[in-house]
Formats: sequence, C-alpha cells, structure tokens
Amino acid sequence: MPVIRGHHNFDDKYAQIPNNFLRDSRLSLKAIGLLAQLMSHSPGWNVSIRTLALSNKVSRDQITSAMKELEKLGYITRSQQRDGTRFAEAVYTTRDPFTEAELAAAKLSAAELPSTEKSATEKPTTKNTIPKEQQSKEKQIKNEYEESFELFWKAYPRKENKPKAAKEFAKLLGEKDLLMKQLQVWVNHPAKADRGYWPHAERWLRDCRFNDELPPMPGQTNRNIVGDF
Repeated sequence: MPVIRGHHNFDDKYAQIPNNFLRDSRLSLKAIGLLAQLMSHSPGWNVSIRTLALSNKVSRDQITSAMKELEKLGYITRSQQRDGTRFAEAVYTTRDPFTEAELAAAKLSAAELPSTEKSATEKPTTKNTIPKEQQSKEKQIKNEYEESFELFWKAYPRKENKPKAAKEFAKLLGEKDLLMKQLQVWVNHPAKADRGYWPHAERWLRDCRFNDELPPMPGQTNRNIVGDF
C-alpha cells in the first residue's frame, strides 16, 4: 500500500517540520522518526510500506505499527481505493494532525456507533460457491497481471529464473506503473549500458532497485529516479 506525502501549510523547498510534531509525547520515537522521514520529501512523493521497510532495514510490521500511531492522531489519513467493484489497496496521505476538537468529535462518533459484534449463538454464514461475476473479475485481474509481467519480462535485459521473477512482480503489482517507468530509465541510462552487470530480475524486483539513485545524465542535475525531491 502506498504512502503519499500530502500538502501542508508550511511547505517550502526545504524540509520544515514543526517542533510540536517532533515533540508529540503521545507518539513513540519510532513513529516520530517515520513521520520526520515522510515529511522530508516534497508534496506528492509516494512510497510503499514495503520500500520503507527495506530502506530502513526493519520489518513491515514495524512500519505498519508506526503508521497506526500516526493515523490515530491524524498525522496521516487512510483512504480505500477501488478496483472496479472490489476494494484495492489502502492509501495513506500525510496531513496536519487532529485538533483537540477533532479528536473529541472522533471519540464521540465512535461511542455512538452500534456494536457490530455477533452474538455467541449466531452462526456465521458461509458461501459454498463463488459468483460468476466474481470469477470473471478475478480472471480479468489475473490476465492483466500476466500481461503486465510479460511486458516487464520482455523489457528486462537479464532473463534468468522467470518463475521467481513472476512471484516478486506479483508482490509489487500496485507499483507496476512506477517500476515499468523506472525500468525504461535504467534501460536508456548510459551507466547501465553493460547488461552483464544488471542483477537478475528477481533480485531487482525483490530489493526494489527501481528506487536506486542513478548518476545524472549529461546536461541534467542529480535526482532520485522515483521523483524530484
């Protein structure tokens, strides 16, 4: 699931983080550190929880735990995307934290909600068959994935161990547009002209190498290939 750096009322071309953000005693040091890292990027920058875990050498559970802390106090908001008629991945966006009034209103709303827990005697309903519409949608998603992976495989210079590469590609399906774009950057970059030094496709995907910073092209300034910072 992606995390997007939203717009704030103190944005400038330098990293500016209010002291009260960094000194919020309700947050753990882990959550404050993640918030500072997210806020150091420009508005619109986005990255996945998986990539954050890899770049910080921690587990995804640790990143998710910190995200929950930030969400609870309003530093980030979560929205649910839809893929046709089905829910797709959640998207987190940074924002200014909740005010005391907003926190109080949120607690009141939660208290007024009716309980959705089922009684101990109520038997859960089960479905023995999958509707044809759902089967059709799942088949369509599978076909789209297979087509996307084949395009990636055709473009990637080193073609060893296709099954393992396919498994890693499936984990990054939500980031396929980004990685395909950055693959073209790699393919056309002079520093990557020697295809013999490219990692295997499986490793390139597993380690999110599309986030690597490449040397600047002639006439360009240095930048990170996932977006301007």
